[in-house]
Amino acid sequence: MTIDAGRPVISRGARTIAINTAAMAAGPLGAAALAPVLARVLGPEGRGQMAAVLAPLTFADAIATIGVPAAIAFYRARGTGSTRLVQLALPLLALSGALSYAALFWFAPVVSDQHGLDVTVVRVLWTAVIAGIFLAVLRACRQGESAWGRLNLEAVLGPVLRLVACSGVLLTGSGSAQLVTAVYLASGTVVGLVLLRRRPVAVSAVPAPDPTRRELVGYGARSWATGLSSVVNARIDQLFLAVVLPAGALGLYAVSVTVAELPGILYRAAAPVLFTRVAGGYGWAASARVVRLVTWSSLTMGAAVALVARPLVELVFGESFGDAAVTVQILVVGGVLAAGSTSLASVLAGQGRPGVVSLTEAGGVLVTLVGMVLAVPTWGAVGAAVTVSGTQAVVWSVRAVAFVRFSGLGAGSLVVLRRADVAAVVPSWRAR
Repeated sequence: MTIDAGRPVISRGARTIAINTAAMAAGPLGAAALAPVLARVLGPEGRGQMAAVLAPLTFADAIATIGVPAAIAFYRARGTGSTRLVQLALPLLALSGALSYAALFWFAPVVSDQHGLDVTVVRVLWTAVIAGIFLAVLRACRQGESAWGRLNLEAVLGPVLRLVACSGVLLTGSGSAQLVTAVYLASGTVVGLVLLRRRPVAVSAVPAPDPTRRELVGYGARSWATGLSSVVNARIDQLFLAVVLPAGALGLYAVSVTVAELPGILYRAAAPVLFTRVAGGYGWAASARVVRLVTWSSLTMGAAVALVARPLVELVFGESFGDAAVTVQILVVGGVLAAGSTSLASVLAGQGRPGVVSLTEAGGVLVTLVGMVLAVPTWGAVGAAVTVSGTQAVVWSVRAVAFVRFSGLGAGSLVVLRRADVAAVVPSWRAR
């Protein structure tokens, strides 16, 4: 049975998603709060050095998990015990983690030489890929259990600790980009320990049969292609620029990404919540409502950011970052499109069609790579920004077509905002 049948249930479900989304948005909001501190103290060059360390690590995290966390969340929501799932996944994750770090170890001299970093320190920082795998598994277990209290706690405490710890280091006046990056990574790992549970939790009155390792790997592989492709589409620009641009130019672009991602806070926070809801029976019509709300919220915020981009950047980050305004305005377009496309991905994957999502992301990767090769050598950071936004337009279009086909709903169900949509989240005084 789906949740489409009754409007009160839809409204109640939408409000629950809204509450959890608000908590999950704490991470991006915390990053946005920390960004001006980093920019003003480190300057364009130091901020570029930090981005040069974090960008490859983001890719390594996506590669090392090989989609297993998504499979764990899916089967945990269907009643399989977390201990059993971890036992099935451990050999795969251990091997992929080792291979991912080996690749980072080899790549370290490229980044360190380009940006004046100590290669040994970079390699030590990149051991965080192992902690990233561990935390991804914990989040997947809690997500499958709908343990939003734990997930929300991590989401709120993480940015707070990072902000306090990094600000403390910076205010001493002795914080290099490498030291600040180390504190940034360590803070996230420490806070992630709140996801540990002492006792197992039952999540289904009628649990489904436990998956085999082959089934776990099969679902994970399809989801991995989606997650990896998504990271490529979202972060290949910074990785590509980290190799071809000096630290100062990369620092400007990193600030552009931070500002342009503000409208996307809602969709990044809502995606895991929406996926779990759909996997548990949330229907097409209710899912379309969430997609509409996320898209329009992001569009409103994006328009506001684009209109005041230059004064906003100079006020918050300093006049030395003023030239980042143009790329902010271009990237905002892609951010709004990503809001809708990522929400659609959660719906399609939750309906048991991760392969469809993977194919759309893979197509986006092809567009992104071709665009980077053609545009960046000529237009630099601006070319990268145009490529990113163009890719998001392609991905959104294809996923919208897939949603319409599988759901039987019209295209307007994804873009036409209705009065009932707002009432579902913030009930009017009459409804009360």
